[in-house]
Amino acid sequence: MKTLRGYTFIEVIIIVAIMATTIGLVIAWTLSSLDRAKLQASNEELISSMREVQSEARNGEDSSAHGVRLTSEGFTSFIGNSFDASAPSTRQTFTFPSSVHLTSIALNGGGIDLIFYANTGETAQYGNLILDTIPPLESFAISISPLGLIDWQ
Repeated sequence: MKTLRGYTFIEVIIIVAIMATTIGLVIAWTLSSLDRAKLQASNEELISSMREVQSEARNGEDSSAHGVRLTSEGFTSFIGNSFDASAPSTRQTFTFPSSVHLTSIALNGGGIDLIFYANTGETAQYGNLILDTIPPLESFAISISPLGLIDWQ
């Protein structure tokens, strides 16, 4: 007589549960890796733009101050002592990916405009920014000194 060999129902359920857990972990890891990559790219773009604006002010381009308007969703660079969305001096706008936000803007004197003075590149709006993922996975702390030095951790 032949003996039938196979898996029991409980063994199949256990294998399916292990596979589902493994697939779920891989998907979660992949999504968090994508969010971290978006955060890194956004951080580099923000710091690069702030340094470029500060350099333009220090070099006396347009004989005017240059600034960056910061919002939780992105930033806009502009020429002048204040931001005017309708003015032609608004030059570059960058919107963060939906999973990245500027969760803290703590500039001296309050406000959301970081203005670098012409010919010196210094600023009175020094302070700290925190760029974060939503949900929180990782963050970058960006600091701006009164001399206009921009650093991040």
